Amino acid sequence: MKTILSYLIFGFSLLSFSDGLAQYNNYYRPSGMMDRSIGTNQYKRDKKKPINQSTNLLDESLNYLEKELTLDTFQKTIVKDLLEKNQIEETKVLNKSIPDDSKIEEIGVLRNRLDTNIQKILSDDQSDKFKKMKSKLERQRNS
Repeated sequence: MKTILSYLIFGFSLLSFSDGLAQYNNYYRPSGMMDRSIGTNQYKRDKKKPINQSTNLLDESLNYLEKELTLDTFQKTIVKDLLEKNQIEETKVLNKSIPDDSKIEEIGVLRNRLDTNIQKILSDDQSDKFKKMKSKLERQRNS
């Protein structure tokens, strides 16, 4: 009788011990946590898409100005150079460790300087169109 009882206790303990181990997939990760080893391709990100020329803000701005103001190639080249320089200066301002209000003021000064430099190379008709565009933009910003 003692041997049967000892076999039952041994079997019961073995079964309860194996149930306790069944909670673990391996030594470090309990199975209660999600196992992402199955179907790992499901969670991979797509390769980064190359930036299209149309998504470049500088090119879009240049194309818009060329279309609206009917810029010739010389004016377009100068405006592109001015926009690139302004973008570099704005990036420098944004990277400074100064308060946001100061950054906004400095960027406003840079944009005003950009506008005056662009107006210098425009004809009278183009300058009038440019002023109308800027006033329309200001109204949209204030709305």
